[in-house]
Amino acid sequence: MTRIRISHGIAAIGLALGFAAAHAASGTTVSRHQESLISAGMERGAKGSVSALATAFPELVAAAVRAPTHERSAQLAELRDGLEAFPRHAALRRILRLRGVPIREDVRPPLRGLDDGEREALESWAPAWVDAASGRSVPQEARRPA
Repeated sequence: MTRIRISHGIAAIGLALGFAAAHAASGTTVSRHQESLISAGMERGAKGSVSALATAFPELVAAAVRAPTHERSAQLAELRDGLEAFPRHAALRRILRLRGVPIREDVRPPLRGLDDGEREALESWAPAWVDAASGRSVPQEARRPA
């Protein structure tokens, strides 16, 4: 049986390279951290990554892990930045519904769902990223929520 050590990550953005190096030194092979650090972690020996974005965009995260590049990590960071305009859990659930997954949109307290304005903004922003997950390019004007 193969054993995989999983780290619990940190939220301090400024420690990206030190963070990845510390994980490599500790023997961690799968790290859970911001998507912008995937390529740095993979360069330093990580074998995978855990990502909330993979819930709704598994193709993009899998590509960043399988063939890590700074460009792919930057794309995921841009996607994460756009998603942060919305309540994350509710937004990811709505995106899954937009992608045809039969999931309910409601979330448990203390999390909150999308209000009507957020739902409308998400529904105009998310399709470009769904296209990106399908291999199509994301137009610059579609990368940020309205």
